[in-house]
Amino acid sequence: MTTSHHHTVRRIAFTSPGQVELITQDPPDPPQAHQALVQPIRLGICGSDLHALHGAHPGVPLPVYPGHEAVVRVLAVGDDADSHLIGRLALVNPLVTKADRDSANTDVNARVLGFRIPGLGATSAVVDTAQLHLVPPDVDPTAAVMGEPLAVGVHALRRAGIDDGHVVVIGGGTIGSCLLSALRALTACEVTVVELDEAKRDFAQSLGAARTLVNLKDWESGVVDAVFDCVAGQATLAQAADTVKDAGQIIVVGVPRDSREWILPMPRMQRYEITMKGTSMYQPRDIDEALRLIAEGQVDTKAWVSQTYPLSEVAHAYAAAERPDTMKVVIELDR
Repeated sequence: MTTSHHHTVRRIAFTSPGQVELITQDPPDPPQAHQALVQPIRLGICGSDLHALHGAHPGVPLPVYPGHEAVVRVLAVGDDADSHLIGRLALVNPLVTKADRDSANTDVNARVLGFRIPGLGATSAVVDTAQLHLVPPDVDPTAAVMGEPLAVGVHALRRAGIDDGHVVVIGGGTIGSCLLSALRALTACEVTVVELDEAKRDFAQSLGAARTLVNLKDWESGVVDAVFDCVAGQATLAQAADTVKDAGQIIVVGVPRDSREWILPMPRMQRYEITMKGTSMYQPRDIDEALRLIAEGQVDTKAWVSQTYPLSEVAHAYAAAERPDTMKVVIELDR
């Protein structure tokens, strides 16, 4: 292990509903076996973070120490780890689990950094080396941090198992844009994006959407092969079921905001053999694929970044992320 780093740690904290603070903590313990001491340098703000900030994320009570979309610099490693990691940039898989790599995202005991356990919104942290996905050379860290949400889109697409046809993406925010980008890079699908906000509809068109709509209510029924619901509400589910064609599929990508049970349109789903699938986060291979797409220029993730803020302006960063026309806000923790 390299020499220890003695310094206080600044950490982002959601202390009460809507309240963002920057607190000071003692430094973490030195990395043990299979661990690395890291310096987070880029942090993306996600919609789930905003839910947690307002005390509205299911099962995540305040206070919350956020940070699950993070690019870090490796400062030191445990004695058993590869010393060549030191100095490298890595995107962190925030899933903390002992499950197999191919079932980590559905492990009932899995925890996610930044929600039930302290996240990477800090100037120093210790993570398991298995969580590190090295950022390819010449990839900007701000672009690389978007590999985490892009991996959500890559995994959802893999769950759907489609490579052509006509699909609809409901929701044009970050996850919807990631899914659209994955569809454009990895399939020959024609993609329609449904989004209320005009700026986000324009952005979807810039990413290659065949068309954009404000809603699906007046659109023809039973005409698309698959619908990806990135909003996950009762109304969007109903629209998805009405729009998908016979033997089509609905993939629920968004996280429902509460635990109320949905009413499924069972008569149509049964009669026309419509399949409904859930998709949760990603697996390690999806993160690797996302970083590959970024490195090869197939997805320009920096285009998603609306604003960047230094750590000292963290409250302004989260306020900016609340605005409906904002795509992605990134915090630069190293300045």
